[in-house]
Amino acid sequence: MGPRQIMGKNFTMTGFTNVEDMVTAMCGTEDAQLFAFSAFLKSSKLDTALRAHDWTSLARGYNGPKFAENQYDTKLGAAFQKYSTGALPDITARAAQLYLTYAGFNPGPVMVYRVLKRGCLAGIPAKNGLPATGTATRPL
Repeated sequence: MGPRQIMGKNFTMTGFTNVEDMVTAMCGTEDAQLFAFSAFLKSSKLDTALRAHDWTSLARGYNGPKFAENQYDTKLGAAFQKYSTGALPDITARAAQLYLTYAGFNPGPVMVYRVLKRGCLAGIPAKNGLPATGTATRPL
């Protein structure tokens, strides 16, 4: 469940009394998903590896013994390095998704900014007298 992909069988590790409550919460808000993931990390003692930046132990504990096949530890380390030394992620795509939903459109999940450029913004600028740039601008 959720973007952090916690298996339903782990509902007790996420702080829920049953899988139905977990599903309901995960479908409700991103906050619930983050709290559940945090609880899962603590319950599985992976928070220690996270705090120590021990990407190998974190990936092994979260993704299982075959974590190295997909280089999850390497990817975690690279993401940490990128976001701890560089600019923070651009939340424009997420904001645009919320505004589009509020306006009655169904933009679907926005995983990365380029998703907006591919389809979510199609036709909206013309309907609103705006230039069709394929970019989520503030006026759009």
